[in-house]
Amino acid sequence: MGTAISCQCLDASKSENGFEIVATQQTEGNEGDNTAKTTVLSGGATYTGEFKNGLKHGFGVLVRPCGSKYVGYFKDGVAEGQGKFIHPSGDTYEGQWKNSKAHGKGRFTHADGSYYEGSWVEDVQEGWGVEVWADGSSYEGEYKKGKKEGKGKFKWKDKSVYEGGFAENAIHGEGTYTWSDGKQYTGAIR
Repeated sequence: MGTAISCQCLDASKSENGFEIVATQQTEGNEGDNTAKTTVLSGGATYTGEFKNGLKHGFGVLVRPCGSKYVGYFKDGVAEGQGKFIHPSGDTYEGQWKNSKAHGKGRFTHADGSYYEGSWVEDVQEGWGVEVWADGSSYEGEYKKGKKEGKGKFKWKDKSVYEGGFAENAIHGEGTYTWSDGKQYTGAIR
């Protein structure tokens, strides 16, 4: 699965500071900080939400020309806190954000229904998580730098199961493999 943001449409460097503001329309409240405004940026993106010191701050919606959309919280111009990012492909990430990257707990769901739910660090799977594919296969266990690494449990669609060590997204080390007919092997697998 890799990263939550594969489309470079929510790049922190492309906040309103990186684009010329073409037009701003106040949609509610008084002029000033923490009022909802719709802002059109020179790159074609639009932002509707709260501002503080001229930066996106508070709740808002950012829509990019590539078709991506972020709905959630901003702090000092970047996605920060709880939010949902919708890719043009229909893939979504919903969860915690830090500096416009998936960071903390969150769920990335592909358009086909497969998903990863668990821990993220700077847009990459890191720590404990669960991955489920459209065919019903699943993995629950440790991730390091976006790869299955450490202890985990993989279940195939035919109901066979492996529980044990993983390295670089592959079965590796001590573990138990159980075939769908109930036969088992316990030992080292490389």
